[in-house]
Amino acid sequence: MKKRRKKKLWQFPWAYKESVLFLAGLCFTGIVLQVLCGEFPLELLSYPVNIYCGLFIIISLSFFSFWSNNYIYQWISGIPFSVTVLGFFMLLSLFMGLIPQSALDEATIFSQLIIKLGFNSMTSSWLFAIVYSLSLISLGALIIRRSKKFKWSDYAFYLNHFGLWMILFFAGLGAADIKKFQMYVNKGETEWRVYNKNGESLELPLAIRLNDFVMEEYKPKLVIIDKKGKPLPVENPDYVQIEAKHSVTSIMGEYEVLVQRYIHDAMRKDNYFEERKMTGSCPAALVKIKSNKTGFTKEGWISSGSPYIIYQTLQLDSLHTLVMTQPEPKKFLSDITVTKKPNNKEKVSEQISYLLEVNKPIKIGDWSIYQYGYDEKAGKVSNYSSFELVYDPWVNYVYIGMIILALGSISLLWKGNKTNSNYDLG
Repeated sequence: MKKRRKKKLWQFPWAYKESVLFLAGLCFTGIVLQVLCGEFPLELLSYPVNIYCGLFIIISLSFFSFWSNNYIYQWISGIPFSVTVLGFFMLLSLFMGLIPQSALDEATIFSQLIIKLGFNSMTSSWLFAIVYSLSLISLGALIIRRSKKFKWSDYAFYLNHFGLWMILFFAGLGAADIKKFQMYVNKGETEWRVYNKNGESLELPLAIRLNDFVMEEYKPKLVIIDKKGKPLPVENPDYVQIEAKHSVTSIMGEYEVLVQRYIHDAMRKDNYFEERKMTGSCPAALVKIKSNKTGFTKEGWISSGSPYIIYQTLQLDSLHTLVMTQPEPKKFLSDITVTKKPNNKEKVSEQISYLLEVNKPIKIGDWSIYQYGYDEKAGKVSNYSSFELVYDPWVNYVYIGMIILALGSISLLWKGNKTNSNYDLG
């Protein structure tokens, strides 16, 4: 009986061993480039270069498919290479999840190494660019190879793989065209300009007018501080939320606090507060506090204050003071009017009004506008609002890819249930 000859390494057809070694070599090359050259020059792939690169990949894979018997083509479009590329891609995703993708403190040698290798900014590293490119090529070759023997019954395969390829293609090659800006707009003013990383002023095709800034707040909290201003107990400060009028709360297990009156929008008048909803108003409460240990009681007004009104506290003794914290924002939004510059076909500028909230961006053409921030020191009387403007001309194609991928996933589930049903009936 003849012994089966063991295939030598790098002898065609290539399988998993060759695929792993090949990708490991390219990844090592990417790390070397990262150390020597810094981040991958993503800006070089800006429009129209990314279009040319995409067309080159598609045309090259299509022509290459005519030599389907070639070992290299069979390897690139085969399962071993695809699975290996997917494994490397998942490994990089794991690194991205475990390592903060932000600026790191260079105080430690480990942090310096992470920064040098580009692991804290993975999507802009040479390593990621190489693995991403191989994923695009492998998935594209697999789709073309399967399409040459097209079958309608394989619709779930085509939907899944083509949807995923579209996501990778447009999200990756379109990344160089994404632009992000922050715009600060004062209340009652209109702003067209933003500033780039070099501090240079840029004029955008969109203008934002801030009509009003509105903030809803949670009720403030009560806490006892020492003479140095530190909340007590020092190890675990006891903050108590004000619930409503006549509510009784316990602080530090020793003091009972009765809220006799609470006004969220108050103005000071002599030695007390009255309700007035106007600029500069602040939360205030008339409280009565009692010590369960000594029987000591005291009554008075306390307030968190505002940029226009000084805060007020209730002194308990030489060591303890009852104070009210600043109310935390519950929701804030900006009443804005967006003006679009007219293009060659339009003669009149388009103006649209929005109520812009956090995590509820508005989309105008290829631009998305997000509520970014406000003057945190001024709080609800902030005189300006800041916005993040993101330009992404490819995002709609990414969404189409997601829809196709979702349809493919549903098709797989439906097809699987149908197969199981047929099997049970048989």
